[in-house]
Amino acid sequence: MLGKGFYNTQGDRRIHGVRSKGELMTILQASLEYADGKRDVIVTDDSWNVGAGPINHCAILAGSDFDSRLTEPAHWSKAIVTNYAGTLRGAESPPMAMFERLSPIKTADEPEPGVFVYDFGQNLSAIPFIKVRGEKGKLVRITPAEQRHQQTDRHNNGTGRVNQAGVGKPNYYEYTLNGAGLESWQPQFTYGGFQYLEITGAVPKGCPNPKNLPVVEALQSIHVRSSATKVGSFSCSNPMFNQIDKSIDRAVRSNLAHVLTDCPTREKLGWLEVSYLMGPSISRRYDLSRLYAKITRDIRESQGADGVMYTVAPNYPKFRNGFRYTPEWGAAGIVIPWQLYRWYGDKRILRENFQAMKAFVDYMKNTGKDLIPKAGLGDWYDYGHGKRSGRAKFTPPELTAMATFYRCTRIVSKTAKVLGEKDDAQNYQALADDSVAFRKIIIKPAFETDVKWAKGHYDAIAGRISVDWNKKNGQCSLNVSIPANTTATVYLPAKNGTSVSESGKPVKQAAGVTSLRMLNGSAVIQIESGQYSFVFQYN
Repeated sequence: MLGKGFYNTQGDRRIHGVRSKGELMTILQASLEYADGKRDVIVTDDSWNVGAGPINHCAILAGSDFDSRLTEPAHWSKAIVTNYAGTLRGAESPPMAMFERLSPIKTADEPEPGVFVYDFGQNLSAIPFIKVRGEKGKLVRITPAEQRHQQTDRHNNGTGRVNQAGVGKPNYYEYTLNGAGLESWQPQFTYGGFQYLEITGAVPKGCPNPKNLPVVEALQSIHVRSSATKVGSFSCSNPMFNQIDKSIDRAVRSNLAHVLTDCPTREKLGWLEVSYLMGPSISRRYDLSRLYAKITRDIRESQGADGVMYTVAPNYPKFRNGFRYTPEWGAAGIVIPWQLYRWYGDKRILRENFQAMKAFVDYMKNTGKDLIPKAGLGDWYDYGHGKRSGRAKFTPPELTAMATFYRCTRIVSKTAKVLGEKDDAQNYQALADDSVAFRKIIIKPAFETDVKWAKGHYDAIAGRISVDWNKKNGQCSLNVSIPANTTATVYLPAKNGTSVSESGKPVKQAAGVTSLRMLNGSAVIQIESGQYSFVFQYN
């Protein structure tokens, strides 16, 4: 079964900035190992047979149509060998996978006769899953949306039909029944973002059915995203902070695909400023080592011959002006490799990207004037004073372009030192080696807030970093775990250093504590790797 993605959008119901007519083809190498130890390698060649399948329509942005009467092609023919421009290689980023299965939170509404709306209670990147019975040839349409008509401002409380203002239209899924009893289906090559699914051409089980329409036995929303490993967590005593964390995590998960998208609905494009601006935050929750390495490859392969790095990678759309190139977006090609090195200590990623990084800095220099690079969108979506949001209104675009140019130049300089490409590499190597792969950690809990307790962890390359603290009646406790071959600086708002104990001993006598000093009302403690339990009186 073959899908199209952005590779071919010809004939799609809905297109957003990407018009491509790539020839449909497949290339495959499957290595099989059997239980008895034998091996087979299967490759695509002219011995394969091909035939028309049940997918009548497959759009990256506008759903899919499936005719279950055609699951077995009526006619097979020999595959035609064709030329291709790509290179066959294993996927670098984690595969997309199915996670939570959400059922409707209440009985389906019927805002109009014969129209039924299911509410799943949560907006997510998802695909619909349907179980249905009915006569052969009957067609069921499923329309996704993030909201409904008649909702009030800032509240998702509409009671009308689904409103596709946020997801774009036409956008729907259609399933044609084969009439063989209970049938199940979910789309294979597309996904969207929705909280609501509207059904036409069928009725929910238990509803009056005078027209003998197909009967929906079950309808689910299946959350789909990258299978990047979860490596961090957070919780605290303040329910609002926990809810904020949960909401942000859902937004992040819904945009983790084979690129980091800015929405799972109307675009699905890999806008590059999202990737590096969100990278440090997302890395504390998910392992981005493989996904972000793949994104840097997308950037390199999209890079112009003159060194320019565009706003989107892969560079599918043909945008104009600032939407095509702006320094603050292209900077991802320089910042992400450095972030990956800092997070995971992997020099390979720097070596792979070093020439591309240099080329982009050279491009900003060569296309600028008096070391001020060509400006673009600037401080995107700054807002206020009654002006419409969008391009920078209050900050000169040249200022953020210049700041980006400076930052990128500094990173390339530091990268060169790490890779031994400069004469002064020896002088800066020790400094560069120092937050690399969390060899030095700062623990500084926000005791001054009204939060009573909080805890979290991050599984760094060296091991787990964990923090668990609480405060009550002026006394605070802090439990930390620092992995091997790392050190940490701990800030405690204690009245004085003598009031701090570790595992029941005065902190100065505790094993692993290398120094103690007071700074701006806090006890600043240097510790080596290990487990620590601090207790102190809150300042």
